[in-house]
Amino acid sequence: MTLRKPVLFALISLNLCFQSIDFRCLAQNGNIVVPAPVSIYPPAPALEAKAVGDVKSFKRTRSDLKASVLSHPIPEATLVFVLRDKRDAKVIVKLPEEAKKPLTECWHAELTFFYLSTFEVHDLETRIRERETFGSVVANVQAKLQKLTIDTPTGRRKISLNEAVSLTHLLNESAQCVVDEAKESLRGKPVAGVKGRQRCHFLASFDAMDETMQSLNLTGT
Repeated sequence: MTLRKPVLFALISLNLCFQSIDFRCLAQNGNIVVPAPVSIYPPAPALEAKAVGDVKSFKRTRSDLKASVLSHPIPEATLVFVLRDKRDAKVIVKLPEEAKKPLTECWHAELTFFYLSTFEVHDLETRIRERETFGSVVANVQAKLQKLTIDTPTGRRKISLNEAVSLTHLLNESAQCVVDEAKESLRGKPVAGVKGRQRCHFLASFDAMDETMQSLNLTGT
């Protein structure tokens, strides 16, 4: 007796579901439903770092404003660990060389996104596509960063999810500062004033970054 194709397909689908730990299979009205993959994150390390860096003031280096914004140098980010058991001593960890490429990719996406949002008027559908593209780039960069190994006060390990998010968040804030300053430059205002640089300079302050990270509640859940 031969099985009909629908029955055979159902059996194969069930078998694939049982073999996969990333998918859940549900039966609804006799049909096999395979939802989107379920993301399973590894537990966060006991000691995690936060990204710290400082973005340079915007200077128009080209006649084309967009070209000047997109060519703005990327902040040199580092990871900082706070040792609570040693009077909050701070340990600065440099990122591996392999981190430069994904971070640069993220930096360009951040600058492009905020430039388009600030200086170009697009319809709603275009805005949605731009945001989806931007979000996809950031998510891919975070995934790439988590594959890299760093030296920590507790030994060598992979960059955690929270640390990867902290790095991309640093670039996000920095890109906003650059675009804001580019906008101010068109009004003939100085971009390096105290008020104009207040939000940008906080990136270099670990205490301010600590407050920002607490407000974000980056738990990975």
